Amino acid sequence: MKRLIICCDGTWKRADEINVSNIEKIARAINPEPTGGPVQIAYYSSGVGTGATRADRILGGALGVGLDTALVGAYRFLALNYNPGDEVFVFGFSRGAYTARSLVGMIVRVGLLTPRGVARNRLVEAIDRYRNHESPGSNVDEAPKDAAAENEPFRALCHSENDVRIKFLGVFDTVGTMGIPGISRKKYRFHDVELSPCVECARQALALHERRRPFVPSVWSKGSDETYKTHDEEKVKQVWFRGVHSDIGGGYEACTLSDITLAWMIREAQACGLEFYDWAIGEKSQTDSSVKPHDSMTAWYRIAGAVEVIGRRVAHRSGPSPRFRKGFRVLEVPSTDESKSLKGDWGIRISAPVYKSWKRASDAGMRDLPNVGWWIEGLQRRGIDPETRIELM
Repeated sequence: MKRLIICCDGTWKRADEINVSNIEKIARAINPEPTGGPVQIAYYSSGVGTGATRADRILGGALGVGLDTALVGAYRFLALNYNPGDEVFVFGFSRGAYTARSLVGMIVRVGLLTPRGVARNRLVEAIDRYRNHESPGSNVDEAPKDAAAENEPFRALCHSENDVRIKFLGVFDTVGTMGIPGISRKKYRFHDVELSPCVECARQALALHERRRPFVPSVWSKGSDETYKTHDEEKVKQVWFRGVHSDIGGGYEACTLSDITLAWMIREAQACGLEFYDWAIGEKSQTDSSVKPHDSMTAWYRIAGAVEVIGRRVAHRSGPSPRFRKGFRVLEVPSTDESKSLKGDWGIRISAPVYKSWKRASDAGMRDLPNVGWWIEGLQRRGIDPETRIELM
């Protein structure tokens, strides 16, 4: 048995930058040969928009061009290296988080090729099958019998459906759109980023202070399909942390806030067996509520928000993406039947430092973090103690 670790970085993020993201920090911190443990092999994928040409940087950054390439690269690595019984850990940030989740969706939808399947040049067929599968959430078992027969030669070159399990899926602030709505979204509609039963443990860190509408996060929900409701509540955590998008996933020179989410993610992965160098966490787990989040609202994003071209519905099925209210992200989106709204999520939480900061301000009569206040009011209306939704650090 060995551990295979996939690390998918965010837009414009590379391993050779001075200020790297949490994804690269995770890749660097993995101990390849832990004492008494299995070999751990890490695969790192740069974010979209990191190509050599200016056109690639623009198209990759704005429209998500290159995401398919990143997806195929990660899938190919697993196909060439996976053996039944291996443990798979997958990490991602921003659009890389989208890639990470879509990788899991591809394995569920079309299967994972064996090395023999790759050698027989079935990789292109695999991505074509994924691109042409039914929309995420449809019943994959309802295919016509003749279609099932056509699939047999391909499936014979894949691992058994029950052989491939994802031990841990950890993402930082998944970006739900592929770029500017209406331009590239249709092309990427086939990506399945729902939470699959093959994932044993899922974690997502979300940005509480992010106000840019293009950065609407894609949250997991149980959905209407019963197969997505099989997880134990504790196996799925989505936690709101202090900071904007890159305060959560990393990349700023001042990285106190992103180090907090990094330490949290590492601890969660450690609990599932992944082994890091001893120095991986260090003092990163310390919290500092006095650190001010960065301001990500540049002039371009202010204009985009004012025009509200980004506020339209996400075209893929990615759960109820938090909407905006008065310019702030809404932590949980009620369903049309408010009494049932909390039955459709995975118990979204907030980090303890955020809750303490909000409570201090609230007790002093100050209006701080209004989206936390709205969320707490919603929980109280439903008879839920907000303190049961606090993630201790």
